[in-house]
Amino acid sequence: MRALRPLLVPLVLLVAGCVAQEPAAPGRDAPGAPVASDVGPMTSGDPPTRTDLGHMPHMHDYWSGRERVTLFDGEVPAGDGGDPFVWLVRVPEGQVGAVPWRLPDGEVVMEGTGQMDLTASWDDPLVSSLAVTYRTGPNAEWSAPLALPAGKTASIAIAPAMTDMPHMTASRWEFAFHPAESPGTLMGPFDLRVEIVKLRDIMLFPGHPELFHGLPEKTLHDREHAHEEASYAKRVPSLVTQGEFGEKTVAPDALVPMETLAMRVELDIIETSASPGEVAEIRFFYRAADTSYLGHPAVLPLEGSLEEGRVVYQFPVEPAQTDPPYADASQWLFFIEPATKFTGAEQEPTAGGATDVSIKYRLKIIAYDHPLDAYSKMEGDE
Repeated sequence: MRALRPLLVPLVLLVAGCVAQEPAAPGRDAPGAPVASDVGPMTSGDPPTRTDLGHMPHMHDYWSGRERVTLFDGEVPAGDGGDPFVWLVRVPEGQVGAVPWRLPDGEVVMEGTGQMDLTASWDDPLVSSLAVTYRTGPNAEWSAPLALPAGKTASIAIAPAMTDMPHMTASRWEFAFHPAESPGTLMGPFDLRVEIVKLRDIMLFPGHPELFHGLPEKTLHDREHAHEEASYAKRVPSLVTQGEFGEKTVAPDALVPMETLAMRVELDIIETSASPGEVAEIRFFYRAADTSYLGHPAVLPLEGSLEEGRVVYQFPVEPAQTDPPYADASQWLFFIEPATKFTGAEQEPTAGGATDVSIKYRLKIIAYDHPLDAYSKMEGDE
């Protein structure tokens, strides 16, 4: 079974350059030229100008002279009374329906933002009222509910620490909508506009660190892992109480450098087990830094097999998929999924999450600053 992916967010990927600048006087943005190695959000669609100033102190001005930017303007689909994500907002008694939501990939709360404006409207009788709670990352606290009166703008004050980091292409922000009053329902769609307002100065950042240290490749991770996964049927309570199936993902120990053009994943399988059935296949998924979801198609092995005890995957990396160079942890995630058979018959398809499994393996992840000669295919490729 492919890793769970929420269905509520449109996928938009927009890439642009940041601005390399001389230090500015206090309260002023300095002019500068875009830097090729700088990857960040942009709405104009203009390609970056290629220079080599990323190693110098510079600013990341994605506003392009604008004071207000619309991050989203469209319809948010309906929740329902059985929505498994209601835990996110602890919907009070008497309220029905909750909708988790993220900004589209490619849209971020840019440095300099001092205010976020949310305007919601609806005409569906199944929406009685609307409120939102939010947080600025998985380790942040959820806010108190903010009422969103129909057709009126509600504002959130944004402190500098609440903005996304330069070079992020997938926002850390998470939202959850629910009825504002009890009794109340949120079982129909609503229209939402999210805007950010520039009220703060853009700060000078140090030059990008040399994460490859002058070498053509870098090992990002090389450790053993042991995971036990209950069947999806047994993990339904986790879906209800935690909003996810609780996949045992692995984040690399080091950032994926901005100059990365390819990645190799070496998986040495030490032991596997399933009850009932047998592990007959290893499936591999990953999430890059350009999205909030573990939603890439499964990567097929370039070499090796479960029977050989070693599987190797290689795939290209786009600039927008690399980690922000100033981050303290990688946004990438890797998911190793044992897929099982019950009878062992050759024609029987394998299934992920169908039964209880365990796996012990060593995972080595290598980033390259150049393309590789051969790449794995993705699931569904001919």
